Amino acid sequence: VPGECTQNTDCESGSLCVNFNCVNTSECDVSQECPVGQLCLNGVCTVSDECEPGVDVIEIQLSGLGDEVGFSVDISDRIDQYQVSCGGGARSADQPIALQVNEIGQLSVTVLNAPNFDTVLFMRSRCEVEDSQIACNDDANELLSAITIPILNPGIYYVFLDGFGSDRGVAELLFTLTSLTECVDNSDCDGAPCID
Repeated sequence: VPGECTQNTDCESGSLCVNFNCVNTSECDVSQECPVGQLCLNGVCTVSDECEPGVDVIEIQLSGLGDEVGFSVDISDRIDQYQVSCGGGARSADQPIALQVNEIGQLSVTVLNAPNFDTVLFMRSRCEVEDSQIACNDDANELLSAITIPILNPGIYYVFLDGFGSDRGVAELLFTLTSLTECVDNSDCDGAPCID
């Protein structure tokens, strides 16, 4: 086998085996040089839940039960940075929204209006990691998307407004945090376990 390694354990700490060569992953110029789930921050590969530096992120907060935040988002002039499992891969322009939730509850994110725009909504626990997807929806109400998370713990999450295919435009979004749904069995909780 050519090169100096065949697996990561053949390399020193801080290096990975890439194409049979040990590559130092602690130093970087761009995030593509870092392992999956890490970003290049100040020249060093760092584990991060945040979006890539330079990505325009809208930040919102739901402090307690009953909180609602509504606003308009225009992705007409944005670029495609993120793909997802529904909505044909959602390969249109997109807008990440960092959502801070301070209390356990049920989260609803709804596209209220998006004229001539086939929306896609998806949510991740880590901005840049596709495998951290929590939910994805295309067309909950005709061409308008919606996500409901029956039980959401406090933390920071990333919700993305995207478009099906190459669709893009302006959408009105509403984020709502409500009390947990009372249930008798699992079917009452949209597939989440019913907890006494």
